[in-house]
Amino acid sequence: DRKRGMTQNTTDREAAVQLPPEGCVIEFFGLPGSGKTTTARALYLQMRDAGHTVTFAPELTGDEFTKWKRNTIRLGLILRALPRTWRRIPLLLDTFRVPQKAFIDKLKAVYNSWTVLSVLAIAQPRSGYLIFDQGIAQATWSVLLNAARDDADFLLDEYSSEPCWHIVMLDLSVEKLKTRLKLRPQKHSRLQKTAGSSADALWIRAETLAVRIATALDAQNNTTVQHLTSDNHAPENLANQVLEQLDQTNRQRTPDAAVN
Repeated sequence: DRKRGMTQNTTDREAAVQLPPEGCVIEFFGLPGSGKTTTARALYLQMRDAGHTVTFAPELTGDEFTKWKRNTIRLGLILRALPRTWRRIPLLLDTFRVPQKAFIDKLKAVYNSWTVLSVLAIAQPRSGYLIFDQGIAQATWSVLLNAARDDADFLLDEYSSEPCWHIVMLDLSVEKLKTRLKLRPQKHSRLQKTAGSSADALWIRAETLAVRIATALDAQNNTTVQHLTSDNHAPENLANQVLEQLDQTNRQRTPDAAVN
C-alpha cells in the first residue's frame, strides 16, 4: 500500500506539471560515479508511467548486456542509423583527427560519438522524449579528457539539431566520486584506472572540462542547464526536481501554459 501510494503521488505530481512540447531531449551529464544512469532511469520510469512517449537511450544501446553483446547491438544501431547519420561523417572524421595519447582512444572517441548520434537519429525525439544518461556532452568530455589538446568543442555544435535540449548536470565532490567508483567492480573510466599523482591531475582536468562544457551549453539558445547535487538524494527525488525544472522552463517559454 505504501508503494502504491508513493506511485500515485508521483503520478499526480507529474500530471500537474507542464512539460515541454513533444520532442525535447533530456540529457544527463557529470563525472563518472555522479549517478547519471540511475537518475536518468528514474526519470524515464516516472515519465513512462505518466503516459508520455519516451525513449531511454541505454535500452537502444544494450547497456544491460555483456560487453560483446553490447558492442554487437551498438554496431547494429550505427548501421541502421547510417542513412540518417552519413552527413555527420565529416564531424566523426574531425573527432578522429583530435590528437590522442593512444590510437585506441581515437577509435573509442569516434565509436562513442557515432553511437550517440545514431541513438538521436533512431529515436526521432521530435515525436516523443529522448533521455540520454550519457549524450553529446559526455562524449565531448570523454574526447577532451584523453586528448593531447583541447580542440573537440565542435561536437557541441550538434545541439543545434534539436529545438529543445535540457541538460541535467549532476554535481558531487571528487572525494565522494572516488568512493563510489571504488565500489564498482568494472573499471570503465580512465579515472578509475589512473593512480598516484597522475590521478590527481586527471581529476582536476576532468572537473575543469565538465564546468567548461556546462558553461558552453548554458550559452546555447536551445539548451537549458540544470545543476543538481546527487549526494544523499534518492534518484526519484532528483527526477522530480528535473520534472519541476522542465515545467518552469516550459512556462517561461510559453506564457500561455501558465494561464491554462
